[in-house]
Amino acid sequence: MDRSAGLALIGVCCLLVSGCASSRQNTFPLEYQLPPDLQRQVEQRVSFANVKADPAAYKGRIILLGGEVLKAKRLVDRTRLEILHLPLNEFNEPVMNRTASQGRYLAFQKEFLDPATVPPGTRITLVGEVIGTTEGDLDDMKYSYVTLEIRHLQIWPQTPMPYARDSPYTPFYSYAYTYRYWDPYWGFYWEPYWPYPYGFGGSFLRPRLRGSHPLSAKGHSHAHASGSKGGRGK
Repeated sequence: MDRSAGLALIGVCCLLVSGCASSRQNTFPLEYQLPPDLQRQVEQRVSFANVKADPAAYKGRIILLGGEVLKAKRLVDRTRLEILHLPLNEFNEPVMNRTASQGRYLAFQKEFLDPATVPPGTRITLVGEVIGTTEGDLDDMKYSYVTLEIRHLQIWPQTPMPYARDSPYTPFYSYAYTYRYWDPYWGFYWEPYWPYPYGFGGSFLRPRLRGSHPLSAKGHSHAHASGSKGGRGK
């Protein structure tokens, strides 16, 4: 191989590496599971604090929230979750630091969701539409709950595991598991394995080859249970 060909090859490799790095920086971890039309609607810059301060201003907006289930109740036509807000890490998994909570909110799911599958203490990540506020009681005081309609729900295992779980494809959910690999450039990353279907609808997670990336899978739909550490594949 002559010098010019070698330089050209190095240049192509640099472009590929920089493109991969850019993709990682801009990746929305749940986009591997979210339907494309829902991906485009999620306003990631809108925080829970923003909505809590002025719920009416954000009515109809689609946002991403995490939290811990405090109560779940099956109503006539939907399931109501009372959730303690928790911040999300870079993989959209709730961080179990209750002192960082900014309050409570209510989330309603129209599709059947058995309260037994989301007992108190369950960590969740959801994409939901802000529908306003609901006045209720919090011990001996009145409390105004930010209220959302669930569009996409991920139920995390009770105990964090040393491997990642994948998220649901609305309105279905399940637990998916992945194995971790070491890459000298990126460090540890996650590759998907077969999920264990849990709850309504079942699940299937499409494995991808090492070096592939969720962005390359746009347009392909999968029925399974928020983009977790499984979305860090190269």
